[in-house]
Amino acid sequence: MKRRLWLRAVYARAGVEDGYQMTVACREAGSYLSALEGLRWDRYEAGQLPQRRVVDMVNSVLTGTGSMFHEGPFDLPVWEVLEGNEKACLKQVDHFLDYHYKNAGEVRLAEPLKASWSFLHVQFAEVKPGEDWDLEDRFRKVTACFRTLQADLTVRHLKLDTNVYSLVFTEYQSSSDSEVPYSASSLLAAIAMWQLAIKCPVKSFREHAQYFLEGLNQGAIAYEFDEFGKDISEYMSVLLKNSGVVGKDNLLPLPMPGPRIGDKF
Repeated sequence: MKRRLWLRAVYARAGVEDGYQMTVACREAGSYLSALEGLRWDRYEAGQLPQRRVVDMVNSVLTGTGSMFHEGPFDLPVWEVLEGNEKACLKQVDHFLDYHYKNAGEVRLAEPLKASWSFLHVQFAEVKPGEDWDLEDRFRKVTACFRTLQADLTVRHLKLDTNVYSLVFTEYQSSSDSEVPYSASSLLAAIAMWQLAIKCPVKSFREHAQYFLEGLNQGAIAYEFDEFGKDISEYMSVLLKNSGVVGKDNLLPLPMPGPRIGDKF
């Protein structure tokens, strides 16, 4: 996927549609793309991964394409998070929490499952950046609020077996009064939370993390990552399927406290 999206970014930046057109454009006399003449675009399209020097050389001509290969769409560490790099996942979750809570250090002491609750609280409880978080109090309030929302959505959509996170996205998307409350950055934090939580020894945490991401992957991820969303969502589907975890809506009851985000499991 990294190779494919890098090629897509390169072709878009160069104003061509495929490797053949790119090769022709690079051979044109006086073209700014002539510096890239000789590169075998057909091989990259066939599956060969470009070397770093090639990516950097292309970036020197088509500025901005290098970050797509090295990091991911929107200059976010998408590839590292999708690969399950623990350091990158922790950093992405921390970035999300640090932005929304000035006492994020206290939130970081919560178990991985509550990282999903921090995500929910930002989306549904109108938290303003920098607001204090009283973990226990907010957890109880969001639980009540979310269960009410869940019941309301389930009744109105008449889909008793539909993932509630998927229903929430559908609700926001169909509403003319509110914007979809997600962003590529926050969804990447959710994916990072999942990567951390599925390693947790507590079965209920793993099951909810799975349920959480399965719901977000039923529309929100594809939507927020724009032209890259379909590819990322399809890749996430494979990761979710291969995780060996059966997702369950098991938010209550929850043991408190639990292992911390980033604990070695």
